[in-house]
Amino acid sequence: MIQALRHVLTRFGVWTAHPAAFLVVVIYAVLWAIFEPERLDWHGVATLATWVMTLFIQRAEHRDTQAVHAKLDELLH
Repeated sequence: MIQALRHVLTRFGVWTAHPAAFLVVVIYAVLWAIFEPERLDWHGVATLATWVMTLFIQRAEHRDTQAVHAKLDELLH
C-alpha cells in the first residue's frame, strides 16, 4: 500500500514538473474567465498566481533532482 502511494505521488510530481501542467492552468484560467467572470477578482488571480508559482517551484526541484541523479550515475560508472 505504501509503495503504491509513493509511486502515485512520484508520478504526480513528475507530471506537475512537465511543461504541459502550465497549459492545464492556462486552460483552467480561460474557462474560469469565460464561465464565471464575476468571480475572477483579485482572490482568483492570486489563486492562479499561487498555482503557477507552485508549478515553477516543482519544475525547479525536479530539474535539480534530475541533475543530482545524473551526477550520481556518473560517479557510480
